[in-house]
Amino acid sequence: MSGTEHYQDLLDREILPWIHDRVTAGNLTAKDGARLRYYYAIRPDAKAAITVVHGFCEFFGKYHEVLWRLYEEGYSVFFMEQRGHGKSQRFAEPKDLVYVHSFNDYVSDLHLFTKKIVFPMTRHLKHVLLGHSMGGAVSALYLEKYPKDYDVGILSSPMLAIDFGKTPAPAVKAAAVVSKVAKQDLNPLPGHTLFDGIPDFEHSNALDKERYDYQFALRCSDRDYQTWAGTNGWLRAAIRALRSIHRNTRKIIVPVYVLKAGLDTTVDNKGADAFVDKVDTGSMHVIRNARHELYNADEKNRELWYSLIFRYLKKHL
Repeated sequence: MSGTEHYQDLLDREILPWIHDRVTAGNLTAKDGARLRYYYAIRPDAKAAITVVHGFCEFFGKYHEVLWRLYEEGYSVFFMEQRGHGKSQRFAEPKDLVYVHSFNDYVSDLHLFTKKIVFPMTRHLKHVLLGHSMGGAVSALYLEKYPKDYDVGILSSPMLAIDFGKTPAPAVKAAAVVSKVAKQDLNPLPGHTLFDGIPDFEHSNALDKERYDYQFALRCSDRDYQTWAGTNGWLRAAIRALRSIHRNTRKIIVPVYVLKAGLDTTVDNKGADAFVDKVDTGSMHVIRNARHELYNADEKNRELWYSLIFRYLKKHL
């Protein structure tokens, strides 16, 4: 995409026709009966298969361009909306809220998707696990629990420590514990609000307004895409998951590449630093002038993100 081409033109000419013609959607039933929605696009000449794991409150529409770019670069692509997100089954009401009992549920769902959908279609290929934000945490947990499933891991702005903002971390963690005792697991986290349909690009995680506007319009048009707030139960599950990740880094045996956003205010980048220090196969690149959503950065840094991923895969596959 040239710097003078509008994003809507690219969508209309390339991305949306590709989704219509090449992407297949399906449903999978998790071990506990939860319904999971997934999407994939197969290239007969694929270099490898990439499974993309999305972040907190995200959905398929936020990754239309990412999946298309990966496909155009020569990869078969797979994407599953994690439980509590998108068209997958919800566990809290209203739909704005995200709840999970344990991040092990996310890992179990991803393992099922990998074994039932990804691997049977791509047995002859190498496999890549690409996780963003919360999806980075889920991917790290997966690489620790199933170290031989994927050949390469890429963690983009991974949630390997939580940024609690101005609230002291001990106070937030104490509140999460109290919520369980008080049976308030399904209550919104302090400071989290329900989706109001009002765009706020300036305070978003994106640096490209056209991409932000497109994805926000998708969210506004579909009630299933309006996940917007965490619950006390989700936070407690996240805290447990992060503790487990940093305790089990030695179990990761495949190359892992961490791409960190220098302007990130959504996750605490110290977590990524500590993770890479402890993973023998880990390496990192910092994209200094980008916010949390590296795939929605300005053109220069967005293209840098893609080029770093493709270069790393060429080297390690």
